[in-house]
Parts: sequence; structure tokens; C-alpha cells
Amino acid sequence: MKILVLVKQVPDSAAAIKLAGPASIDRSVKPVLNPYDEIAVEEALRIRERSGGEVVLVTLGPPAADGALRAGLAMGADRGVLVTCDLAFPDPRFVGRALAAAIADEGSAGLVLAGLRSIDADGSQIPYRVAATLGWPAVNGITKLELSPGVATVTREADGGDLEILSLPLPCVLGANRGLNQPRYPKLPDLMGAKKKPVRVVDPASLAGVGQPVALAVKGLELPPPRRAARVLEGELGAAAVELVRLLREEAKVL
Repeated sequence: MKILVLVKQVPDSAAAIKLAGPASIDRSVKPVLNPYDEIAVEEALRIRERSGGEVVLVTLGPPAADGALRAGLAMGADRGVLVTCDLAFPDPRFVGRALAAAIADEGSAGLVLAGLRSIDADGSQIPYRVAATLGWPAVNGITKLELSPGVATVTREADGGDLEILSLPLPCVLGANRGLNQPRYPKLPDLMGAKKKPVRVVDPASLAGVGQPVALAVKGLELPPPRRAARVLEGELGAAAVELVRLLREEAKVL
């Protein structure tokens, strides 16, 4: 089975995010493979290890987005596809069309995996947009996957904490959530070998039905307010407890 995995390069959430202007992010922040996409790559690799086939990574972005592909290739994926787009904030509808066209251009895909969401935009749209363009069924946020001939059976956590068990015909698009697996960490030889694996660069204009890239109109970005420093309540235990209750009621307003 050929398994395609949608991946994205995002700013490292462990780094201090900075703004380069009122509506742009300082791109000097170290980029990493989106953590939810790591889970999707790991699941694809486990399927290949059990049943054979090929794992192909697909991403959209500028040439530097090659880094997301190389990270997944170091985990063990076979090759990558980079759909070029230099827009800082491409419209999700365009992204969905372009990724779906790249998948169709690959041909004979048996399954498409993606992350539940990207930790930068946090839209959780792309698995559904890709599936809608391809005309395939989709489920996002899966925590368990079982494959049988022509069918994918998945478990996902629904609203309220209930578990849903769903069966979908293959091919389909599935978004991976935490709990599905624990991604492997590439070793140094894997990182070096990833540099030699093939990556096909595709102009979206060459893909059927994609059209010209479309950008979102971003009016502004703001960093979250800094966390307040911790306060230490000293003195006699009873008086400190009374003061804690007052702070929770009057300042934190949680009581």
C-alpha cells in the first residue's frame, strides 16, 4: 500500500516566538516538524513495517519547508513531495486543493494520514479539505487504527469524552491525535541518510485544478500576555490560607 502523509514545518513551540512586524512572525525561530504530523508519520511507518508498501511525505511551503520532509525521511519515510508556495499565510482552501492535487498526481494512494492540527495555525481544516477535494471519507483526531482489506476501522474521542468507533472504506484521509502511538527518534545515521532520499519539487500551477496561490489577509498578530510572576505567601499558615482565598476570589476570580 502507498501511504501519503501530509506534514508541515512549524515554529518550535519550545522557543520564544517573536514578531517581525504587526502581521508577521520572526522566521529565525527554529522550525520543526509539526508534532501531530510526527504521529502520522510514525503510524504510516508501522503500517509499512507490518504490511509493506511505501511512505511518501507531502508538504506545501517555501524551499525551506524541505526541513519538515527531511525530518520525516529521517524517521524512515521513503521519499517526499514539496509543493512550492512562498506565501506566509496561504488560504486553507488553496492549501487543501494543492495537497489533494499532489496526492492525485502520485496515483494509487491507499491511505492518507495527517496530524490532527498544526500547532501554529491550529485550524484542524486540512484533512477535511483534502478529503473533500478528493471525494474521500475522512475522520480527524484518531487514537487507534486497524486496517483490513478495503476498510479502515478507527477510534476517536468525541465531544464529551465518548469514544467513537468508525469504519471507512479505503482510500480515506485520517488525522492522527496523541495516543495513537509514540513517534520514534531518528539516530544520527538516519539524519544523514535522510539528506540523500529523493524529494520531488512541484509547482502548484502544474497540478490540475489548483490555480494561483491565494493568501489570507492577516490584519495583525499579537503575542499572548506574559505570565505573572509567582507570589509566595509567607507567615502563619492560617493567615496565609485566608490571603490565598482572597486572592483567588478578588484577583484571579476563580472562586
